[in-house]
Amino acid sequence: MTDMELLKHLMLLLFSAQVITGGFVTLTSPGQYAVLGTEVSFTCTVVNASVGGLILISRNDSQSFQTVCRVEASSGGQISGTEEFICSAVAGQTSTYSLTIRNVSRNDSTVWTCQAGGMTSNRVTLDVQYPPTVEIHTVTPCSGFTFLVSESNVALNCSVKGANPAPASFTWYHEDATLQNGPSPIYTINSVNRSTGGQYRCTADNGISPPGEDDVTVYVHYPPTVHVGDTKRVVTESEDLTLQCTADAIPEVTSVVWTKKVVGRRISENGTLRLRDIHKDDAGIYVCKATNKVTSCSEGPQTKHSHASVTLEVQYSPTVEIHAVTPCSGFTFRINESNVALNCSVKGANPAPTSFSWYHKDVSLQDGPSPIYTISRVTRSSGGWYRCTADNGIHPPGEHGVQVDVHYTADDLYAKPQTKEKRNLNVLVTGKKGCPLAPEKLFRKKLNEQPLSHLWRHSAEAFEAEKRQMRTARVSIPPEPLDTFSVACPHSRLEPDRTLPGEDLEEAQQCAAELSQAYHPSLAYMNRLIHSMHRRCNGAATLLYGPHGGPLKLHALHSLRGMAVTRYQ
Repeated sequence: MTDMELLKHLMLLLFSAQVITGGFVTLTSPGQYAVLGTEVSFTCTVVNASVGGLILISRNDSQSFQTVCRVEASSGGQISGTEEFICSAVAGQTSTYSLTIRNVSRNDSTVWTCQAGGMTSNRVTLDVQYPPTVEIHTVTPCSGFTFLVSESNVALNCSVKGANPAPASFTWYHEDATLQNGPSPIYTINSVNRSTGGQYRCTADNGISPPGEDDVTVYVHYPPTVHVGDTKRVVTESEDLTLQCTADAIPEVTSVVWTKKVVGRRISENGTLRLRDIHKDDAGIYVCKATNKVTSCSEGPQTKHSHASVTLEVQYSPTVEIHAVTPCSGFTFRINESNVALNCSVKGANPAPTSFSWYHKDVSLQDGPSPIYTISRVTRSSGGWYRCTADNGIHPPGEHGVQVDVHYTADDLYAKPQTKEKRNLNVLVTGKKGCPLAPEKLFRKKLNEQPLSHLWRHSAEAFEAEKRQMRTARVSIPPEPLDTFSVACPHSRLEPDRTLPGEDLEEAQQCAAELSQAYHPSLAYMNRLIHSMHRRCNGAATLLYGPHGGPLKLHALHSLRGMAVTRYQ
C-alpha cells in the first residue's frame, strides 16, 4: 500500500468511526515504571461501545500528543507504527487493543492516551527508570587532574548527569582498590603524595543495573629530588674526584647545575662535576640544583628548584714555619742564655699534625707531639741549621729550616766563673814597644834574673818540639806566682821590628781560623785582633792563656819584668 493509498484509507476509517453515547475508553499499563531498554505494553479497552474506524495511541511530546501507532477497529490490524511501537487487537478480547514498546527509551517517560470512536481515554504516565550517567570532575579551585605533591584537600566529584531514580550510593576506587562507599559523591585527597597518581573510578548506584561509572587518570607533579651520594667526601690533595648528581622528578628536570657555595658561579651543567688535581683551595661545599616545571591544580604551571650539597674535605701535608718563642724575636741568641725555644708553627694542615721531629745539623734532637724544641742553655755549639718536620700522615711531611746564630764576646768565651781571688782578664803580652813578643824573645826574658825556661816544667827543647807538632802549644809554669799559660799562633821566624808581609798576615788569619775550630772563639774577633796587631806592630801576635784556656792572671803577668799589659774587655 502506497502512502497515498494509506492516507485515503485512514480518512475513510476516520469519517466512518462511530461515537456511542455512554461508552468510554480506558488505558492501562502493567506497572508504575518501566526500565530503560526493556519491553512494555499498554492496553486500550473500549467499554460499552462498539466503534469502527481507527484506534489511536499517543504520547505527549513537548506539550502536545503525537500518535505513535494506529489500529483498524474492525480488523484489529496495525495501520501505522514502527519497529519500536507495535499495536494490534488483543486476540480473544472484544474491543481491546494493545501497544507494545519493544525498547523503552527515556523519551517514553511521559503521558500516554488512547482514542477510539471520538472518545479519549484516561491519561497514563509511564515512569522510565534508568541507571545513572556520571562524570568525574575536580572540585573548585582545581581545574584539572594534575596535582602537586603536598597539596591538601584536593577533591573529586562523581557528578551525576542523569539517573532515574537518583543514585543512593557512590563507590570510589583507586587502581581497583576501594577507597570509599556511601551516599556522598565527593572523594577528598587529604594530602597529595607521589602514590596519589593513577586511575580513579567512581560508580553511582540507583538500583537500576548497571550502575553508572566513570574513570579518570590523576597525574602528580613533584619538584626534583636530588641525589648526590655521600654528602661528605674526603680526598688527598692532587687527587681527582668526580661528583655525580641525579634528580627524580615529574615532569623530568630541565636542568641540573653544580655550583660552589660562596663562589656561586656554575661549574658544571650536566650533573657531572669532575675535579682534577685537587688543591686545598678546592675544599668547600658544592651544591647541585635541579629544576623542573610543575602544575598545581589550583595555581597552574610553576617552576620548582631542589638542592643537595656535598662537603669536600681536602687533606694535605702540613705547611710549617719555625719561629722563636716569645720573648725571642729572631734566631740570634746570646751564649749562656737559658730556655730558648723554637716553635714549629703550623701554617696549614689537614688533618692536624700528630708528630713533630727536630734536627740540628741533621742530627735528630726530638720526636713527639709537641712542636716546641727548647735549648736549655745556649752554647757555642748551639749555632747552626735547625730543621723541623710535621707529620699528619699525608706525604710528604711539612718541613722548614732556619739558621741559628750564637753571639758572644771574648769574656763569654774564656772567662770562667771563679772566686774573687781568681778573677780573670783577657790580656795580650807585648814587648816594650807595645808589640807582640816573639816566642824566642819570650824565652830570653828573665824572671828574678833566671831564664824563663828554667821555670817551666818542660824544657825549652821539649817546648820547641811541641811547637813543631802543634800550631798552639801549651806549657806549664809553676803555679805561684804564674799559672798555666798557652802561646797561640807563634811566629818564631819573625823579628819584632820586621815588617809583616801580606803572606804572613794571611798566615796569621789562617791561624786564627784554626783557633776558632779548636777553641770556638769568634772568628770576627780574632780577625779584628790580627788586623789591629798588623797596624801597630811588625810582628806576629802572641797570646797567653791561663788554666783551661782562660786568660793568664794579671798578677802573674806583672811578675814578668819588662812587659806591658793590654786589657781586652
